[in-house]
Amino acid sequence: MCDAADAASPADRLVILTRGLERAEEAVRANSQDAAAHFAVFCNLAKRADMRRGTLGFVGILKDVARVRREIDYALTLAPDYPAALAAKGEMLTRLPRFLGGDREEGRRLLHRAATLDPNDARIRLLLSGDFDASQDSGAP
Repeated sequence: MCDAADAASPADRLVILTRGLERAEEAVRANSQDAAAHFAVFCNLAKRADMRRGTLGFVGILKDVARVRREIDYALTLAPDYPAALAAKGEMLTRLPRFLGGDREEGRRLLHRAATLDPNDARIRLLLSGDFDASQDSGAP
């Protein structure tokens, strides 16, 4: 559902992300050791926070950012070589301001690692190339 939200109208997008978050949280409750479920929580919550950032600013989404970071870190604890999660955390770190824990160098390192693990992933290659438009909603607040 997180990916489907990208193609939705802004009005429908929030509904899709909220439902996606609910389903992802259900999956985590069913199996707290499922890295993909934690990644789904991260993805839906991060995109929803990014939408809310437009009206609330970074300070208004501090609680969301803290939870987003916990979810991606837990997913990577469960599956340290999960390319999509590594790329998502890398993207998040490159996009976040330093006062919220952003770290461009660490973000690029994670993107390189993700690209090494999955060299055929076009999205990872795009992020790594630096051609990515940071204003796009991409799952990182």
